Amino acid sequence: MRRVWMILLLVAATAGCAKAVDSTSDEGEPPEGENSMQALIEQLEFSTTAKPLESQATFNASLSNQSDKDVTISFRSGQKAEMIVTNQQGEEVFKSSEGKMFTQAVEEETIPPNDIWEMEEQWDYTNKEGNEVTPGTYQLETTLLVDTLNGQSLEAKPFVETITFVIPDNDKVLRDVTINGSNGNYTVTGTIQDNDAALHYSVEDGHNLIIEKTEVKQKEVQKNGSFSYKVDITIPKADIPKNGTLTVVFTIESSAGEPIRKSFKLESFS
Repeated sequence: MRRVWMILLLVAATAGCAKAVDSTSDEGEPPEGENSMQALIEQLEFSTTAKPLESQATFNASLSNQSDKDVTISFRSGQKAEMIVTNQQGEEVFKSSEGKMFTQAVEEETIPPNDIWEMEEQWDYTNKEGNEVTPGTYQLETTLLVDTLNGQSLEAKPFVETITFVIPDNDKVLRDVTINGSNGNYTVTGTIQDNDAALHYSVEDGHNLIIEKTEVKQKEVQKNGSFSYKVDITIPKADIPKNGTLTVVFTIESSAGEPIRKSFKLESFS
């Protein structure tokens, strides 16, 4: 009888060990749902490009479906991505969502097999203060704000890319811009290298066009061969923003190429 009890105890102990081994054999392995989500993400290729021109840069973000089935992506709002530009000092000079309003409703896009979904964003080379940034090297970080893939929630943001681009130097066209004045009355002076180019200006506050495109007609030749100009700007009191920035935008048009736009801050209000 004593031998029988010993055999039973041995069998129970062995079963317990086997059970313990079984319970730990799957530790560290992600659930099946996570595996399928990761496999889906790996079949989507995210890429961004920057095309810097004379007066603005065009940013493109694309998501390529390399699988053999439709993929449906959803966004929590009308904002599909966040694009942030930083200078060589790491300072943020542009954020695509800043100053914009987006529809607060879920939006879906379906990408067929071997097809591409893409979007574009433009930047006019002005920073948050409304001043034009200097030519040089900048970084663009793009985050695609996908909320679900085929109805499955995304806990992280797997579609992020950072690229480098260079803003060309156009200072040879428009130089020595000086702005004086306040409270809606301003005088802007500067020089332009090409007297045959048509020079226009307009004034905006980031949301509204305050002064429509107007030609600068009076230009005087300088000793160095450039041509000086002077623009007197008067903004009606009713059009001065209570919280915003007035910006003058110069447009240079010539037969040499596409129009060049350069922006300068007149004054900020708060």
